[in-house]
Amino acid sequence: MGKKESFYKTFASEQIMKPESLKRRILRDLKEQGFEINKGIIYCDEDIRKKKIRYLHSKAKHIKLEENKQFISENKDTLIDYFAEGEEINPAKFSPVIHQVESDSLYSNLFRFATLMWSVPVSQGYGRRTRFVVFDESINKLVGLFALCDPVFNLRVRDQWIEWDQNQRRERLYNVMDIFILGAVPPYNRLLCGKFIALSAISDIVRKSIWEKYKGSSSIIRI
Repeated sequence: MGKKESFYKTFASEQIMKPESLKRRILRDLKEQGFEINKGIIYCDEDIRKKKIRYLHSKAKHIKLEENKQFISENKDTLIDYFAEGEEINPAKFSPVIHQVESDSLYSNLFRFATLMWSVPVSQGYGRRTRFVVFDESINKLVGLFALCDPVFNLRVRDQWIEWDQNQRRERLYNVMDIFILGAVPPYNRLLCGKFIALSAISDIVRKSIWEKYKGSSSIIRI
C-alpha cells in the first residue's frame, strides 16, 4: 500500500473524510497544543520561548516517531556509532568535512536519524532540495547537518521591504536557496558547532555542489 492509499485509509477509518470534519479536527488539535483561534486566525501567546515551542510541536514529534518506528528499530544500532561521546572529541584535532547527501545512502540514513532526535519535527522542504552532513574526520563522527531548498516565492512583506516587482522577484529568487534544516548534534552542539554548521552552509563547497546539481536546469520560478 502506497503512502497516499495509507493516508486515505487512516482518515476513512476515523470517518473524517469530509472537508468540514477534517477542518474541525485540525482546529481541535491546534487548540489542544495551546494555540488560540479567533475568527479563523490562529494565535499563539507571547510566551514563545524554546520550552513553549517544544510543547507546541510535541504531538507532531510523537506522530513522526511513530511513523519512523521501524526505521529506527532497524538502523539505530549501526547509526548510533556515528555519534561521538564527549571524551572522544579533541577540539585541537577537529577536522570538519562536508558531504552531500544522496538518497538511500549511509548519509541519508544518518540525516533522517539525527533529525528524528530533535524536539521540533523538520520540514520536508519543497522545490530544489539538497542535504548535507558535516563529519569530524579526525574520529569519523557526525557533527551536524543542514539542508537547502527553494525560497518562498510569494512573500509580500519581503518583496515590499526590498522593493521588488514581480519580474525582479522571479529573476533574483532563482539564485537563492533557503536553509530550512540546520543544527549540530550532541555533543558537538555544546562546542558552538551549530554556528559552524551555519557557516558551512555558505561555503564554496556547498555553492559548487548546488551549481553542479542544478546547472542547465530550470526551476518553476523560471518557467
